[in-house]
Amino acid sequence: LVSLFYGVFKLVCAVIYASFWEGALALYYILLCGVRANLIRRFPASGQAADYGAELRAYRATGILLVLLGMALGGIAAQIVREGQSYDYAGTLIFAAGFYTFYCLILSSVNTVKYRKFKSPVLSAAKAVNLTTALVSVFSLETAMVDRFGDDPRFRERMTAATALAVLALVLALAASMVIRSGRSMKNLQNT
Repeated sequence: LVSLFYGVFKLVCAVIYASFWEGALALYYILLCGVRANLIRRFPASGQAADYGAELRAYRATGILLVLLGMALGGIAAQIVREGQSYDYAGTLIFAAGFYTFYCLILSSVNTVKYRKFKSPVLSAAKAVNLTTALVSVFSLETAMVDRFGDDPRFRERMTAATALAVLALVLALAASMVIRSGRSMKNLQNT
């Protein structure tokens, strides 16, 4: 719900500030919420036996969606770097963005440790979506902070490009590993 609220907040900011890429990131966050809702639907109810094959398919589908969303993020990041755009939060809204970013990072870290012992592909996919959300939030916050507190346009361009490349590489590597790992596991499951 917090991510959905943040996505709607981004959408409102996109309308208020007439920002295309703010709207694109709002759509990105809302789509990630949709992926989470799908994962919640796929998670077995308490008392039911888990269908490991169905969980693997949900894990692979999440990986594929993250690849597609990662490519969309790459396009957004390229536009930001090429056109020198950045977030421009009015007043103290930058602190709300910072709070959300740290919330996502902490939640992602805690859940990775907390649910490590479970062998559920759906929980692993949810952790990957949380990490992706946190990484995109870091990128958004970085562009806003460099714009607000930085003076050198060349530094801003380099820093934004480096952060975008790092976030994009991590998201795509995570998504690709999900697709590959699920494919191998599904093949092993069929052979047994």
